[in-house]
Amino acid sequence: ERKRAQLRLGLALEAGKIAAWEVDLETHKVVSDQRFAEIYGLTPDEHGEISYAAWERAVHPEDLPPLTKALQKLGPDARELHVVFRVRRPDGSERIVEGAAMLVIEEGRSHRMVGLDIDITERKAAERERERLLHELRERVKELRLLHGVARLLQQHRGSERELLQLVVDRMPEAWQYPECCAARITYGEISVVTPDFRAAAWQQSQVFTTSDAAGRIDVVYTEPRPEEHDGPFLIEERALLDSLVEMLVAHLELRKHERGLEELVTTRTAELRSAK
Repeated sequence: ERKRAQLRLGLALEAGKIAAWEVDLETHKVVSDQRFAEIYGLTPDEHGEISYAAWERAVHPEDLPPLTKALQKLGPDARELHVVFRVRRPDGSERIVEGAAMLVIEEGRSHRMVGLDIDITERKAAERERERLLHELRERVKELRLLHGVARLLQQHRGSERELLQLVVDRMPEAWQYPECCAARITYGEISVVTPDFRAAAWQQSQVFTTSDAAGRIDVVYTEPRPEEHDGPFLIEERALLDSLVEMLVAHLELRKHERGLEELVTTRTAELRSAK
């Protein structure tokens, strides 16, 4: 039964790619399996053993102090420990390890510690990629929401151009990656509209445009520094978003001008017709 239990344990460790280890707390002698050596990139000595000092050297220098401190806190009242830390292999590559340790107390004394380690580098990379994709999806949804809202606004608004541009500029910051420090401004001819917190900043994204009546410009700024992206702190998709807004505004302003021209023409023709009658 003991052999069968050992076999089941071995198969489970192998299937899960889990390393098992045991350390003598008095001699610091480490007993481990081959998977342990593979995870840490260590080579066992002539006796097939890996020293505790070698294990410490393999742990990332930034992670070793808190890991050592956590191990030292193990005792009768806190016998188990779960940690995640980085490993720096001899070839310079880094891995992320999730470990579980248990203090073995026999006859009132703790002579040894046993544990399991698993390399979770690929899992962490997959989690980061998932978060990146979710973040990008959220950003695209914000951009689409802005474009949809502006399209409806342009279709329904019948007020002045200043009122329209103010409504557009007020909607813009929420669509950028860091809305908490984003501000915007639209200038068109003699019109200038801004969000309440707009001010000149080193982190600016701009686009100019021209209609048959006047020239215009859209400015988006971050009032605080943010991590560098494709376009300063701005995303490459945000540049495309700015281009789309400019195209929509130019098309709308030209259409409004054409409509005004038609209305004036109808008014003139109506007056001429009335005079002729």
